[in-house]
Amino acid sequence: MEQRRWKEQLKSGERDPGKIYVLLQHDVDRLPERTMILLRHERDLAIPSTVQVFKRLVNRRHLKLTGQIEYKDYPLDDELMRDLEANHRFVIGYHNNAYEQALFDRELATQIFTNNEEVIASGDAEWSRTAGSATPLRPADNPVRHDPEINADERDEFEDE
Repeated sequence: MEQRRWKEQLKSGERDPGKIYVLLQHDVDRLPERTMILLRHERDLAIPSTVQVFKRLVNRRHLKLTGQIEYKDYPLDDELMRDLEANHRFVIGYHNNAYEQALFDRELATQIFTNNEEVIASGDAEWSRTAGSATPLRPADNPVRHDPEINADERDEFEDE
């Protein structure tokens, strides 16, 4: 959707095709309080960005150690994000982590994703758009994530501080 709108704006002359544009996007995988600080600076400097947030934040350390899902606090400043979107040209979107929440089980990830989509569509979500990954990853798309031995090693890089 965003790409289509961008192309339409270039075609209509609303955007100058001779200019260089930068898309700044924050995927808020952890430490959202730091992102909220950064967003305030961007707002003050009139630098809009796209912000992708989870519905729920997985405790990756606990997942690595136990193989079980546990959720962490995910302190988003909803008022700030609504203001940024309404008044400062920011885009707030849904960052899909259903595959991780499902412990990399494709069928369960699809159920979680569908549930999250329904919450977004109902208007009960803090965020208003769906962006980023449109469907959970399939093993064929990312065989590294599907291999349980590699998963454990891969999750090391996401370990909490």
